[in-house]
Amino acid sequence: GLLADLSALEALLDGIFAGVQGPVSVKTRLGLESPEEFGPLLELFARYPISLLIVHPRVRKDFYREPVRRKEFALAHREYPGPLCYNGGLFTPEDCEALLGEFPRVQSLMLGQGLLRNPALIRQAKGGPPPTVEELRAFHDELYHSYLEAFRSGRNTIFHMKELWSYLCRLFEGGDRLFKDIRKAQDSRDYEGAVARVFGELPMRKDALWE
Repeated sequence: GLLADLSALEALLDGIFAGVQGPVSVKTRLGLESPEEFGPLLELFARYPISLLIVHPRVRKDFYREPVRRKEFALAHREYPGPLCYNGGLFTPEDCEALLGEFPRVQSLMLGQGLLRNPALIRQAKGGPPPTVEELRAFHDELYHSYLEAFRSGRNTIFHMKELWSYLCRLFEGGDRLFKDIRKAQDSRDYEGAVARVFGELPMRKDALWE
């Protein structure tokens, strides 16, 4: 909401930087309704000692349905004087390499959905290997058991793991029936059985499928 009210955003930043003792980063979209809002936002951000400006190049009304707006991000790359981080639409090592090639002043990348689809994405972007099925299984099991301990509820844990599988499924070839079994699971036994079949039966992709 602050994206639509520059005076309120300015007052907020004034208060933060008047009393802060350490570094402060800011994450922003291009605007609320239109990318034309981004220029004035950048001018405002440039007046403060922001340690890192993280730009997600969509407007609020895009949510995650619309493609990222790379052309509009170019304005930040060209005009913003401080450290820049890019966030959005990076799912493969090639995506990361292309982004940094196009915008060499970008100092860091924020990988949210990309890491949910492929937990080894950062390693691959640095030239390392894709995840093995053993690594992915160990990652899943540690997260699953940590959730069980934290939530004290198999039902709540399974709900959260189903959300993760909506991303992880893109690392596997085929398996629509098995992923349907995961979505339908209501208790730990059914869930764990479906997961075991995924890891035991499905081949993995090198990179997560985008769509």
